[in-house]
Amino acid sequence: MEVARTDWLLADSPLPLLWYTLFSEGRAVEMVQWALLFLSTVLATSWWFSRRSTASSAERLPFLLLASALLLMLVEDSLNLRHVVADDYLPLLHSHLPFTESFINRLIWELSFYSMLAAMMLGSIATIVLRHRPRRKTLVWLSLAFVVYGSVGFGSALRRIGNWQERLGTWLMERFDLYGLPYWQDALEIMERPREIRESYSLTLEYLLVDHLLEESVELIAASLLLAALLYLSRDIQPRSVPVP
Repeated sequence: MEVARTDWLLADSPLPLLWYTLFSEGRAVEMVQWALLFLSTVLATSWWFSRRSTASSAERLPFLLLASALLLMLVEDSLNLRHVVADDYLPLLHSHLPFTESFINRLIWELSFYSMLAAMMLGSIATIVLRHRPRRKTLVWLSLAFVVYGSVGFGSALRRIGNWQERLGTWLMERFDLYGLPYWQDALEIMERPREIRESYSLTLEYLLVDHLLEESVELIAASLLLAALLYLSRDIQPRSVPVP
């Protein structure tokens, strides 16, 4: 009976697993993340606009940098900018520089991308914090958001080192005996079919379990923490009224 209730959710899913339907690319969980990032971007942009007539360009710059970083995060998450560059442009670089390793090129690109994004976020937030001295609670929320987002971002960039995502997925499936469940067995069989047609096919259910279910869950938590932190910061950076004597 419970299975019948979710059949409509699995109707257009390639795998008979509810978590894959909810957590795969462009599905429900990612859409919520996009909404949270969009709201964060709008909030930071509103700070920049609200100071156009009352603050100098130098004072507004951190807010513009923060809004730009949040917009870049939204574009990366929704359009897979990092993967587009890696899949479409890095092979051209490798063809012109055959002595380089494609694995190394991709690793350098992804680490550089996240490092630039982290520098934009940390630089803008640090400047705003030093100027406005927000409450300690706000700093705690900001720290949590940065730690969680940074961990999932750089962890994703380093996923090919030791294939740690697939190894973790294998451990989880063994630990919770997921290999023995009927729908998981069906999903494993489905994942093997493309491999029979194309030898270069490398996706596994173990990898998807970590990359989709675990990573997207952590990203959702990070996006929620970030929006909450920015809302607290919004309260703290509001101009304080001066009491009339």
